[in-house]
Amino acid sequence: MGYYTQYRLGINTPKGYEKTSLKIIDDLRDSNANADYSLMPDGSFNNESKWYDHEGDLKEFSLKYPEVIFTLIGKKEESEDFWITYFKDGKMQHCPGILTYEPYDEKKLS
Repeated sequence: MGYYTQYRLGINTPKGYEKTSLKIIDDLRDSNANADYSLMPDGSFNNESKWYDHEGDLKEFSLKYPEVIFTLIGKKEESEDFWITYFKDGKMQHCPGILTYEPYDEKKLS
């Protein structure tokens, strides 16, 4: 079994970079069936999927564009399970989402 996840990919290229974000996303979608299924051509959400190898796939893919920062956002079926993972030059930083609530404030009672 497993969980379905909604993925969204952002691309941050240095100024004057030879390829546009859309061309880089197109390259990823052409080379990876899970990315093609999960992402629209602009990197936005397409289909919920079980892209279990997204970390390894994007670490490897980021080696092809070592100056680019890839930002993959994921939201799983469970509403409390959301995260952002950054990829650059074969490395990654995973950042789980944190749900917080405002503290009680009697002045806000209506």
